[in-house]
Amino acid sequence: MKKINLYYGIDFIAVAIICIAFYKKVNYEYAYILLVILVVLLLIAKNQSATVINKSKFVIFGKHEDNDSELVEIKPGETVSNIDGVKVEGRVFKAVNGTHITIKADGRIKTHSITGRILNKIRGGYLDNAPDSDWDRLFNA
Repeated sequence: MKKINLYYGIDFIAVAIICIAFYKKVNYEYAYILLVILVVLLLIAKNQSATVINKSKFVIFGKHEDNDSELVEIKPGETVSNIDGVKVEGRVFKAVNGTHITIKADGRIKTHSITGRILNKIRGGYLDNAPDSDWDRLFNA
């Protein structure tokens, strides 16, 4: 079953709130309603694990969200959910919960929405050091 990427909806609502804030042509009550919906969507997305799509020609390793004892092999063309991070070309990338990332053919990582990109830059992205011992297996893979 394909996972729904809530960050596309969050992107839409965020743009709507920004438009309302800039143009002030709509009553502020609508902006508050959209803001509440945005917060609810962010909370729901935060509780979903990340999904990784491997469009490269090589097997990559991922750290499972729930099982830290084994690494997950993500084969070319495969989509895997419940991933906390991946190792691509010697670098470890932490994926924020709820985001969908794609490993491109050249090994670059693409996040599927504007909000997801922002959150991956703030709370995720490439890691230089293991945040805790659960990440050691992925760093040493």
